[in-house]
Amino acid sequence: MERNTERLVKENEILREILRETNQRLEEKIHEFSLFRVVADTINRSVTKANSLKLLLSKMIDIIGASNGSIMLIDEKERQLHIEAASGSKDAHPTHPTFPVGRGVAGWVAMQGKPIIIDDVSHDDKFYRNEAVQSQIRALLCMPIAFENKTIGVLNVSSEQPDAFSLNTERILRIIAGQVGIAIANTRSWEEQKQKELALQEKNQQLLEVKGELETAQAQLMKSQRLEALKQMAVSLHHEINNPLATIYSCTQLLESHLDALDESGKKTLNTVQESCRQIKDIVYKLSNLQDIVLTNYVADRKMIDIDKSYSEPEKGENDNSNKAPSQG
Repeated sequence: MERNTERLVKENEILREILRETNQRLEEKIHEFSLFRVVADTINRSVTKANSLKLLLSKMIDIIGASNGSIMLIDEKERQLHIEAASGSKDAHPTHPTFPVGRGVAGWVAMQGKPIIIDDVSHDDKFYRNEAVQSQIRALLCMPIAFENKTIGVLNVSSEQPDAFSLNTERILRIIAGQVGIAIANTRSWEEQKQKELALQEKNQQLLEVKGELETAQAQLMKSQRLEALKQMAVSLHHEINNPLATIYSCTQLLESHLDALDESGKKTLNTVQESCRQIKDIVYKLSNLQDIVLTNYVADRKMIDIDKSYSEPEKGENDNSNKAPSQG
C-alpha cells in the first residue's frame, strides 16, 4: 500500500511538471501569435510608415522582453543604414540616424546577411561603442531583413540585461523580419508604381496641351490656306473679269459720247452701268486683299464672307487702284 502511494505521488509530480511545461509552451505560443497578429495588422496598414513601424516595434519589445528596438533600411547608393523607426528607452530618439554598412553589429549583419546574438556587448568587439549608450545596452539581437535573397535592412532588439535573448527569440524575429521584408518591398514597388503613374499622368497632360496647341496651329494653318486660296481665286477673278469689265466700261464711255446732250435718261443709265463696273472692280480688289475670313449670316443656316470686315487696306503704293476705272490687264 505504501509503495503504491509513493508511486502515485511520483506520477502526480511528473504529470504536474508536464502540465507546467505544456502551459509554459502554450503561453509562449500565445505570445508568438499575438506578435504575429500585430505584425500582420501593421503590414496591412502600410508597413513603411514610421508610426506603423514604431507600433510594431513597441509591441515586439513588450512580448519578447526587450528594452529597445529599431528597424534600419539600406541606402544602396550611400551604403548606409538609415533608421526608419525606433522604439524603447534608448532607440526612441537615436543619436546616430545612419550607420555605414559593415561597421558595428548592425553594419556587419547588413553586409553578411546573417543574424547575430550577443549576450553581453561589453565582451564583443563587433559592438560600435558610444559612451552615451554603452551603459544601457548589454544584450543585442540583430536580424537581417531580406527580400528575394537580398538584404534590404536590419531588425534590432536590445536589452539592458545580459543573456536576454534565446534561440527561440531569434526564431520569432526571423519570421517577423521575413514578413517585414516582403511588406517593405511591396510598398516600395507600390510607391514606384504610383510615381510612374503620376509621371504618366503628367506626360498625358503635357500631350493634351501639345495636342491642343497642334489643333490650334492646324486650325490656323487651314484658315491661312483657305485665305490664300481665296486670294488666288480673287487674282484669277481680277484677271478674268477685269478685261471684259474694262471693255464694258469703255463701251459706256463711247456710247456716252454719241448721246444727245439732252438725253438725260440715257446718260443716267450709262452712269449706272459705269458705277456697277466700279463696284465689281472694288469687290474683286477687296477679295484679292483679304486678311481674315469673317463670316456673316446669308440665308437660313448658310454663311457668307463679310468682305468689308475681312478686307484690310494695303499700304499706299501697293495695288492702290480700287477707286480707278476698270482697265484691261
